[in-house]
Amino acid sequence: SLKKIEKSSFHLLSLISDILDLAKIEAKKMELEMMPYNIVDIIVSCVDEMQSLAKQKNLELTLFIDKPFILVEMDKIRIRQVLLNLLS
Repeated sequence: SLKKIEKSSFHLLSLISDILDLAKIEAKKMELEMMPYNIVDIIVSCVDEMQSLAKQKNLELTLFIDKPFILVEMDKIRIRQVLLNLLS
């Protein structure tokens, strides 16, 4: 039960963050923190996080990646937000 509460609280925090980011974008105040990251790690983390939501909806979420490391220059937080929004 505590694990579900924790995940739900992180999800709510993410939604609030998305709303604040939208306000920043509209005010043209959004700044990206571009750095090289392994996108595979971020994708795997997002899929793992969304597994329980998929199960609740009787969906199977499967990830197939043939490369364990793909270095991409990006804003890690923003890419994570986009992936989580797409998966949800």
